[in-house]
Amino acid sequence: MSIKEIARELLRLEHWNYALQLGMIEGEIRQLDAALLKKAIYAIDELRWQDEAFSHRLATQLIAITWEHSSLEQKQALREYFIVTLSRLGIAPSTGMIDPEYAESGIYSPVSSFFTELQTITLQSPHEINIGQSRILLTQFQLDVLNAIKSHRLIGISAPTSAGKSFAIYLAITSHIAYSTASVIYIVPTLSLVSQVSRDIRAMLKSTGSKVLPVYTTYHPAAEQSIFVLTQERAMGAIEEDSLPEKGFLVVDEVQNLERVAQEDDHRSKVLFDLLKDLKDSGRLEKIVLSGPRLSNIGNVGFEIFGEPSDEQESQISPVVNITYAIEHHKDSYWLNQYVDTLESPNTLAITNKDVIAGYGQSLYTDKFLDYLTHLLNSLGPSSRNIIFSPTAPQARNTAYSLSEKRPSISSDPRAASLAEYLRRTVHPSYTLAGAIQKSVGYHTGRVPMHARAAIEEAFKSGVIKDLVCTTTLMQGVNLPATTVIVRNPNLFVRKGKMGAARLSPYEFANLRGRAGRLLKDFIGRTVVLDASSFAEEESQEDLFRDEYKDLYPGYYDAFEANRYEVIQELDSPTSASVGPHKYLVTYIRQTLLRMGSTGIHRLRDVGIYLSDQELAQTIKALEALTIPHNLALRHRYWDPFDLELLYLEVQRRGLDPLPSNSWESDIGKLLHRIVSFHAEHLKYYYDRSIGDSTDEKYIWAVCLSAEQWAREAPLREILDRRNFQDKVADKIDDQIQLLMTKVVYGLPTLLKPYADITSQGSALLASIEWGAFHPVTRLLIERGVARDTAIVTRLTLFGDLTGKEEGLDNLISSRFADKLNELGYWERKQIADAFLN
Repeated sequence: MSIKEIARELLRLEHWNYALQLGMIEGEIRQLDAALLKKAIYAIDELRWQDEAFSHRLATQLIAITWEHSSLEQKQALREYFIVTLSRLGIAPSTGMIDPEYAESGIYSPVSSFFTELQTITLQSPHEINIGQSRILLTQFQLDVLNAIKSHRLIGISAPTSAGKSFAIYLAITSHIAYSTASVIYIVPTLSLVSQVSRDIRAMLKSTGSKVLPVYTTYHPAAEQSIFVLTQERAMGAIEEDSLPEKGFLVVDEVQNLERVAQEDDHRSKVLFDLLKDLKDSGRLEKIVLSGPRLSNIGNVGFEIFGEPSDEQESQISPVVNITYAIEHHKDSYWLNQYVDTLESPNTLAITNKDVIAGYGQSLYTDKFLDYLTHLLNSLGPSSRNIIFSPTAPQARNTAYSLSEKRPSISSDPRAASLAEYLRRTVHPSYTLAGAIQKSVGYHTGRVPMHARAAIEEAFKSGVIKDLVCTTTLMQGVNLPATTVIVRNPNLFVRKGKMGAARLSPYEFANLRGRAGRLLKDFIGRTVVLDASSFAEEESQEDLFRDEYKDLYPGYYDAFEANRYEVIQELDSPTSASVGPHKYLVTYIRQTLLRMGSTGIHRLRDVGIYLSDQELAQTIKALEALTIPHNLALRHRYWDPFDLELLYLEVQRRGLDPLPSNSWESDIGKLLHRIVSFHAEHLKYYYDRSIGDSTDEKYIWAVCLSAEQWAREAPLREILDRRNFQDKVADKIDDQIQLLMTKVVYGLPTLLKPYADITSQGSALLASIEWGAFHPVTRLLIERGVARDTAIVTRLTLFGDLTGKEEGLDNLISSRFADKLNELGYWERKQIADAFLN
């Protein structure tokens, strides 16, 4: 029997037993018999001596399946052999799943021979490093990453989810700050990731006994060496204020988001692209690390952005084996198909118990479909941690509620009741999430407030929540380690709209499947696709369920060439560019030339925009017609300079009132309404980009009054209570939270910053709106990674006597936490501990 045939035989065993667990077939659990076990050991032994990545992937897969389906007696016999083999394959940390004593204490259970002990030491010693006061065992990939960061200035890292690349980067930071004075700037795309990464880095510094630096989640000039974990927008603030550290260690995670830089409506990827180009020109970067999942040309990405050779560290091997199961209907039969990346074609198994999949093929989330999903979740058992992918945030909430309603018993874990009470107290008494959690079900979307999101993430990791319904926030790198990922179909909609329908690409789906399997806890992560036929419209199933990689080419070349005629026509004229797919390109060109003059042609070419000498001269000449002060125009790079000119002249001509100077002036909401309405009428392109949705008076009032309360540190619960919702309460709670998180916190300050600069007043108010805080103590807590609502209640409970002007405020707060932390509730304490006590 060939190795390929042995692999397929083991996969059939896994396939049968999993189908049996899901209740889709009748029969008995199949044991791993002695004959197949011997063949598996033969195949693993052959593969472990080979150097090819495929051989190592296949060996890892065979070990995982063999161990998963071995009896206790077989595991005892295999333990020593698998410890040696995993060490030889370069994934020695996974031996903790083979030997629980090692996972607990770092010392292996006694082995039968000195030779086995010597082999293990010989294979693992080169993969052990000393960081601070700790000795850490790494995979070969993690060791390569760490050594590359030590040896090179620019490094690109690409690997599947669960390969351990983030851990390696944290180690590199911990190591680097021990001998360098460079501050660390760690860029991530979302606020959830800001919180997670800042927690992880603090934990790493503490656990290794390394040099302890302050870890901030907002940027401010710091005299001392610091670590800043920021979104690209917050990092861009340091560029605009010219307040970068003298030396920086830059890490950019989820760099694949640059793919969307040339899309007209993706503002955030443009900010990231500009940030990296400006950081390149600053000359202040000591180290640069670019990281993303499954990027084939990660080294070229670094070269394209920074213009210098990049060391590449790529791996196609993950210590977690991913198996995808997809349910398919063909003619009169139903099939459970099994896909793995080492086999060219799937294994198939006929489903004989069709009752358990009676909800298959439902076009909407009907009760029949939800029964189908509920049965599947129940069959996975109480120890399984499951993520259910949802196309939209409202559907995630509805699915979680329905699943909880179909679960008969309330969780016996007292933390579930405590978390439900915490959410009702800090969000709303009728908050859907609170009720679902009592049945061990939750949801994680962009409409969950940050303090609740932090609690949900902790609850899922600690087992309080068993089933978590998530949207695409899951694909932005948030570490929610699950045993199983369940996907209905690739659609990002519930009902197809008139404008077409967004779907997950094969690359996105591969990253989603990579969330299945907890690193160093699960040998196998399983994804279950509930309707395989829905994937067949655009891709063959074999293609969609493989581990997809992609090339990344950030820049504007294609977009510029497609819109070249319209762009050049606009550049010739000293007026605002008309609205259309070319406007952002016109804005980019004008702002670049305004900033750099004729030398800006080099930056434009660097990003794929090629102007002739005549076109360059005409554009510069048109810009000479501007009367707005040069420094004001430059401070707002995503505004067309001629739109800024319009705003500047209108403020002067009309004598428009400035913004309030702080969050406690009277009639803030009324004045904001007047100014925002002016933008909606005269600068609608920017209003739509930042606030959007509607120009209705009621909607604008909702944004402005919410901003007033938010800036004054009104707790979220108080803001929601004032709305006095009478009907469709669940929808209205989520809508108000979304309005706060997007339109108020992000959109309103983005829209009004030019107005504040032109009128020379209002920046402090906009900062309070963005932070959701005015008090220095609240802001300090938020800077350290505490969610806004938790920061407010913490200040009022523990620090009501502080003004924020005290000397050594940071140390004062930390010492008081040591004495009085127990005065806070359990879920507040968890967040404070992550931010201050790790």
